[in-house]
Amino acid sequence: ARAEGLGVGWVTLFDPDSLAALLQLPDGVVTLGWLCLGWPDERPPAPGLERAGWSQRLPLEQVVVRNRWPTADLASPPSHLRGPAPAEVVAARDDADTLLTPLGSLGVLDRAVDRAVALGVGAGTPGMLVLAVGRHPVASLGVSAFAPSVTDDVLSASRAGRSLGAVAAAAAGLELLTVDTGSAVGDLETTDPLDPDAVDRLMAEGEALGSRGGLVALGEVGVGNTTVAAALAAATLDLAPERVVGLGAGSDAAIVERKVAVVRAALARWRSGGEESPQGRLCALGGPELALLTGVVLGACRSGGLVVLDGLATSVAALLAVELAPGAAAHLVAGQRSREQAHPLVLDALGLEPLLDLRIRAGEGVGAALAAQLLRTGLRVRAEGARTHPTGP
Repeated sequence: ARAEGLGVGWVTLFDPDSLAALLQLPDGVVTLGWLCLGWPDERPPAPGLERAGWSQRLPLEQVVVRNRWPTADLASPPSHLRGPAPAEVVAARDDADTLLTPLGSLGVLDRAVDRAVALGVGAGTPGMLVLAVGRHPVASLGVSAFAPSVTDDVLSASRAGRSLGAVAAAAAGLELLTVDTGSAVGDLETTDPLDPDAVDRLMAEGEALGSRGGLVALGEVGVGNTTVAAALAAATLDLAPERVVGLGAGSDAAIVERKVAVVRAALARWRSGGEESPQGRLCALGGPELALLTGVVLGACRSGGLVVLDGLATSVAALLAVELAPGAAAHLVAGQRSREQAHPLVLDALGLEPLLDLRIRAGEGVGAALAAQLLRTGLRVRAEGARTHPTGP
């Protein structure tokens, strides 16, 4: 079924006797299960129990036993963070069905609006763009067409409200929250960019920022961080460097070759003894802004917010957050698909389809701000559009 693009679900909500009566089963026939077969509306990135934080994927040898009961306790859930309740999801879609328009007439935007409505996010819900700024010693290794000083130039422009991200946020009615996360200490190629204490501190800081909830758009600034994001994507998705390294902003063939070499060396260094956890990957392959954004995603989701992603770096941060708390996946919207080669692969792993595909190269959360503005328009259409029949009291 999966090979044909179909989904199969085992329904467990029916009493066996009621099911037997419904199907008019003869005496002596006992149902083993009721399977639902069909084309799913979306392809989730992980099983439902895992996304809901009820369970986690385990090695096969830990869950298959013969002639005995397991001697060890099963692992506890990684997180109890959950997406919206089924009733809220169904209510959002049922409400959309009453609009005076064909079902799903807004395409991908309709699905994003469904997700927002189920979470209680409306057109007037307060929103912010969290712009995380970080510095990377790897930028001195020839992996970018821009000087490392450009990071601070953009930071200054953002604080003055003049950077592209700041202007786009203002146009979308988003509060701009610019965070200087400092600098990585290692060059990625030969040494870890971050230590465990820094990762923990930055993630906690990000979680506190994201806990405001509402509509949270993500952006980042950091010369060289497409190399960092590519390394994290390769490690998390088990991909070769050639599949994740892209052109970046203004790179040529020589720069791309250098980026591939740096990512390959970084992966080899991590695999030789680095920790496999998301925090371990952030230490060995990450950067300060990505650690902070991972925390922002977790904080926003735990507060019931909706997170709008921008380019590769923000999407990789979301991928790590979902690994830590699978239920966070239900709170994500892909704002855009960038030119970075790894970005579609990361979005596919998250089970997300982007609202925009403009080949944006700006960074700074520009794509997320544009998508947030589009999402707010879709929410207003949903709330104010004509209906086929009256709703409400």
